[in-house]
Amino acid sequence: MRRARPVGPELDPPVAQPVLDLVGE
Repeated sequence: MRRARPVGPELDPPVAQPVLDLVGE
């Protein structure tokens, strides 16, 4: 999982997954 921001395990639900993906792009 590529995290562009220091988002911890708090934002790991499937709701944040696509968000992290977009941010990772």
